[in-house]
Amino acid sequence: MVDISFDVRTDAGGRDPDSHSASLRGFHRALWSKPLPSGAMFDLDEQLRHVSALGEFHLASDGYRSTRRAECTRASETGSI
Repeated sequence: MVDISFDVRTDAGGRDPDSHSASLRGFHRALWSKPLPSGAMFDLDEQLRHVSALGEFHLASDGYRSTRRAECTRASETGSI
């Protein structure tokens, strides 16, 4: 459950909540872990990582990274993203 009244800065110790708030990571994990249209489950671990036959993904509230970086680069160069 996501508590929208909770200020995630309070558990970030004065640092960036995206990097240091365990609560924010938990909220993201709850929101982003879900079944995909294929039926496969997109589960995130405590560090917001997913590893499966789909690839390896590292998520954050302000971005994501995939190990399929070369494919993403080629797609952006051709404008097909």
